[in-house]
Amino acid sequence: MPIAGKTKRDVLTEFRHAEILDAARQVFGRRGFATASMEEISSVAGVAKGTLYLYYRSKQDLYRAALYAGLTDLCERLERTVESAPTLEERIHSFVATKVEYFENHRDFFRIYSAELGLAATGICDRAFRDLCQRQIRLLERALRVDVAAGRARTVREDAAANAVFDLTRGVISRRLLGWTNSRLEEDVDFVVDFAHRALGRP
Repeated sequence: MPIAGKTKRDVLTEFRHAEILDAARQVFGRRGFATASMEEISSVAGVAKGTLYLYYRSKQDLYRAALYAGLTDLCERLERTVESAPTLEERIHSFVATKVEYFENHRDFFRIYSAELGLAATGICDRAFRDLCQRQIRLLERALRVDVAAGRARTVREDAAANAVFDLTRGVISRRLLGWTNSRLEEDVDFVVDFAHRALGRP
């Protein structure tokens, strides 16, 4: 019987995709792209190696699919939490907290994400990855624009301010995952929010 417009086979296929992508993020995160193998990914996913090639033509295809699926999931979570927050301070808090918590729970994926950001800094970045990063920044820009227009925040370059919050958040995540801080998660989130609020608050 179809479930929400999907057949049982559709549901099983989606579940299998999710299992494979989760396994791929784990292995690529631990090993890096060069040393990760399809054999290890299939083992972690609990499927035959040949099954991977039914869904993905190559290790490169699987890597990109895992990266984009993880980032799309993150973007959707950010949009749900940020857009429902009533004030600028709460929108920034929602952005920072959601992103920090996401990577706390997906540490292997953060290694892939950071590696891609490093490539982007050298100009080696594919359009899909750039667009997913820009989707997060545009969300922050919209969050700020509402309060600037209403006179509740300083008039600033919205793109520069959004990029600053984006980078501060990534810095907090990096320090936490590298073990360079003993702060509680809430303290690190509050630091970024307070910093941004002081810079962007009411003129």
